[in-house]
Amino acid sequence: MGRVVVVPGAPSDGGAPLARVAEAAGLWPALERRCAERHQPAADLPILIKICVAGFAADDALGTSPQLVHHLLDLLHGRGYRRVAIADGPDGTERWLHHRSARERAGRLGYLDATPGGLTPTFVDLSDAPAPAPFDAGSVLHGAELSRHWLDAGFRIVFAKHRTDEIHGFAGTLDALPELIAGDRAYHAGARRDPGEVCTSLLQATPPDFCLLDGLVANHGSFGRTLSNPLEAESLYAGAGAAEVDWVAAVRTGMDPFRSPLLAAAVGRDGAVPSPEVDGDLGPIRGWRGPSPALQDAVRRLVPHAAVFQLVQQVLPRVDRALFPFRDRAMDVASSSLGSALLWADASSVGQAAASGLLQQLAAACDVGEALDLLGARKLVRQRQVSLELDLSRYRPEDFEAVAGYLEPLEALVDAMPPREDGLRWRMIDGSVLFGGAQVLDAPYDKFVRRVDLGRAVEVMNEFSGGRRVVVKQDEEGRPVHQAERTTFLPQPNFLALSGGKPIDVCKLELLRYGPDARVIFWRTVDSANGSAAFDDGSVRLSRTEDGRTEVRIVARQRFSLPPLWEAARLDLNPLVKDPIVAWSYRRYFRNTLTNLERMYCGQPFLAGQPWPEEPPEDAARLLESAGKVTERVRASLPVTAAPKPVEDDRGFRHFEGNGAAEGTGNGERPLVRALGSLAASAIGLATEVVRAVRHDLEAGRPDRNGRSGRS
Repeated sequence: MGRVVVVPGAPSDGGAPLARVAEAAGLWPALERRCAERHQPAADLPILIKICVAGFAADDALGTSPQLVHHLLDLLHGRGYRRVAIADGPDGTERWLHHRSARERAGRLGYLDATPGGLTPTFVDLSDAPAPAPFDAGSVLHGAELSRHWLDAGFRIVFAKHRTDEIHGFAGTLDALPELIAGDRAYHAGARRDPGEVCTSLLQATPPDFCLLDGLVANHGSFGRTLSNPLEAESLYAGAGAAEVDWVAAVRTGMDPFRSPLLAAAVGRDGAVPSPEVDGDLGPIRGWRGPSPALQDAVRRLVPHAAVFQLVQQVLPRVDRALFPFRDRAMDVASSSLGSALLWADASSVGQAAASGLLQQLAAACDVGEALDLLGARKLVRQRQVSLELDLSRYRPEDFEAVAGYLEPLEALVDAMPPREDGLRWRMIDGSVLFGGAQVLDAPYDKFVRRVDLGRAVEVMNEFSGGRRVVVKQDEEGRPVHQAERTTFLPQPNFLALSGGKPIDVCKLELLRYGPDARVIFWRTVDSANGSAAFDDGSVRLSRTEDGRTEVRIVARQRFSLPPLWEAARLDLNPLVKDPIVAWSYRRYFRNTLTNLERMYCGQPFLAGQPWPEEPPEDAARLLESAGKVTERVRASLPVTAAPKPVEDDRGFRHFEGNGAAEGTGNGERPLVRALGSLAASAIGLATEVVRAVRHDLEAGRPDRNGRSGRS
C-alpha cells in the first residue's frame, strides 16, 4: 500500500499547509522522476490539475478551494514548472443556468483570478479534443473517449474536495475521476453506468499521478453534493494513490468507507481493508455529519430515473442568481422554495427523517413505475452498460474446456426425461430447474450459421438486458472458442419486480465447438455480482437436419434468488402451486428465445429495452409542473424569517446565528415539522404525477423497434 500524508491547517494560513503536504507526500521527487522518464526539463513537462468546480455561489464549500488552487499553481511555478493548467468539464448544469461552458463557470467562481504570485491560471475544458481512451475490452467504458488534455498530460494531479455526498455517502479524489467524462455526471456515472465500475476503469486506464484532498474547510451534512454546509475540518490530504487518500479521509469521518461505491470498488470487497502508511492525524473529525443510510438509499435509487433526478438536481442547490441566472422562471421559483426546505430539513433530526421519508416515497413510486413498464411495456426499460468484472488471470484454458464436462451430463439428464404436454422437458436438480427444449426452424442450416453469431447466443436468451463479452481464444478462422461474459437479464419471472425481485446479473465462462453439421456453445456461471443467481448455466446446439434445415436445442440449469416475500412463501413445499408457475415461465422463456434467434437471423433488433441516449432529457417542464403543487405548499408552510447576518472571526470563518423559533413554538422545530409534514403529505400525489409524467415522456420520446418515434 502507498503512503498518505495528513497536514493540519486553516484558510488563514495561506499556502503554508499546501506547501507542507506537497513536500511531505513526495510531490517534488515524483515530478523530477517523470521529467527524467520523459527526458524533459521541468519547464517543458505538461502538468494537468483536475479540480472540482462545484456549487453556484462564490462562497460555497462544495468544490476545491480556488485559493488553494492558486497556491498550488504558484508552488509549481516556483519550482520551474511552466506548462501547468487546471481543468474541469461541463456537468450538464449549463442547460438550466446561464453559463455556456466549464471555463465560464470556473471564472465566475474565482478559479481564473490572478494568483498571489501574479499568475493568470490556464484553464482547459475536458470536453474539448476528445480522443479514443485505452479502455480494455472488459471495461464499461470500452470505446469511450476522453479529452486529449488528460490523455496526453505528462503528469496528472487530482485536487478534490473532502465532503459528504447524498449519492455516494462520502466523496473524495475518486469522485473526481468520473467527472473526466464530459456531461451530466450523475447520468453518465450513475444512471447509464455503475459509478464504481466507471471509477475502476478510469483508475486502470488513465490514473492520476498525485492526489490532493482539500479538507481545510470540508462540506458535510445530509446533502454534501448539493448544499454548502462548511465544517472547519482543518486538514489537507495527499498521496500517490486515490483510493488510499480517500480511505484515510473516509475513516476520519467516522462513516463506513464502503458506503461509497467508488471507494468500495477501488479497494475491493474481499474482506481486506487498505493499510496505507499514514503520516499525520487519523483521529475522527469533530462535528462531522453525513447523510443517513435511508436518505442515501433513496437518492441512489432515484439516480437511474434520469428525468426525475434531473429535476432534483435543478431545484435543490443554492444559487447566486447574480452569477448564475436561471433560464426558466418556474425552475427558479421551485429552486428557491424546495432548496429552503432542504436547508431547514438538514438542521434537525426530525427534518432529516422527514426529508428521507419524502425521497423514499418518490424513489418507491419511480421503482413501481419501472416495474409496471417491465411488465407491460418492456421496450421502455433501459439496457444495462456493465464491465466484465471478472479477473481472467484466474482462469486457465482447461477451466474453459471443463465447462463442457459439466454441461454434457445435464444434457443427458434432459434427454432421458419424457417431454411434457407442451413438448418441453424440465425437472428439479438440487433446488435448481433443469430445462430442455428443441425445435426445427424453417431456415437453411448453412445460411443460418452464417447469419447467427453463436458467440452471442446468451444475448438471445429471453429478456437479456445488457452485458459485456470478452473473447479469450479464437480458432484459426477467427471464431471465438473461449470467452468470458457478464450478462444481465430482467427479473425472472417479471412479476417479481413488483416485490423487489433483482435483475439477473452473472459472469460466465463459455466454450464453443464447431463441426460441419453442428456447433454448440456451453456456459457456466462463476460469479453473480448482486447474488441474483446460484445457477444460470446452459448450452445452445445448432444442428443440420436431414432436409438441410436448422434444429435449435436449448438446455438450461437455473436457480435465481427470490425476494423475501416469495422466499417466505416456500413454494417448493407446494408443487401444485409452483409447478404451473415453472411450466409457464419456461414455455415463455423458450418461445421468446426462439423468436430472438429468428430476429437475429433476419437482422432485426432483439434485445429487451432501449439503449441509453448519449445525453439525459433536455427539459423537466412536465415534472416541474407536477412538483409545483408541492412547491407552493412548502412555501406557504415555511416560517418567514430574515436571513441572519454572518459574523467573521479572526481566522476568516463566517458564523451564522440560528433563526430560532417563532413565538410559542417551544423547541424551535415546530415550524420545520409543519413545513415538512405538509411536504410529506403531498409526496404520494407528487410521486404519482412523476411516474405518470416520466412514463409519458418515455413513451413519447423513444423509438420503437422499427425506429419510429412515439411522438405524433
